[in-house]
Amino acid sequence: ADLVQWILGVPDAVRSVGTLDHHTTIYHYARGPRQVLAEGGWLAGGSVPFRMSYVAEFEQATIEYDLRRTPPLEISHAGQTQAIDPGTGTGYDGEVRNALAVVRGTAQPAATLKEAASVMRMLRDERRSLES
Repeated sequence: ADLVQWILGVPDAVRSVGTLDHHTTIYHYARGPRQVLAEGGWLAGGSVPFRMSYVAEFEQATIEYDLRRTPPLEISHAGQTQAIDPGTGTGYDGEVRNALAVVRGTAQPAATLKEAASVMRMLRDERRSLES
């Protein structure tokens, strides 16, 4: 939900199916992409390595990210696929670095409490949708 909101903004509605352990959510935007779908699961109980990936399709290109692939980012356009090295570290590393800098007093938070509350409302709406 946080990545969806960060890239696309707050959706007008969400519809989730599945269980709390594994669900799929469709995010509806009146003005924006026609289809945004996210799937999350915690079924492996720690026996499978963490995985994060996404596919974003645009009018003329597709971006694929898979944290377990090296390099993790690929861009496909006009029948060609190019691997992209985004550099060292992950988004999580950046979040930790920012949090430490905020504690030290050398930076402002990268995300505001208002943004965090908005993501929590999205997650609440996903859960309500699962229960309906």
